[in-house]
Amino acid sequence: MRTVLITLAVVVALGFYLGWFNFSSHNDRGQPNITLSVDKNKIESDKDKVVDKVEGLGRKVEAKVLPTTRKAQD
Repeated sequence: MRTVLITLAVVVALGFYLGWFNFSSHNDRGQPNITLSVDKNKIESDKDKVVDKVEGLGRKVEAKVLPTTRKAQD
């Protein structure tokens, strides 16, 4: 349970840092209103960037490892 709460806290903190979530508040006629906005487009964009970077790293590792594996097979 503790691990789940820590993970949730990290995701929320990261989300605010990266601009995925936004809080706003205002006071209409004596009633405070708090709004939480989620920027789904920003989340998708960041996810796509991470996927591209991971795939690029995978290709770099493959390019370094593949020649040595071929030599070992010979």
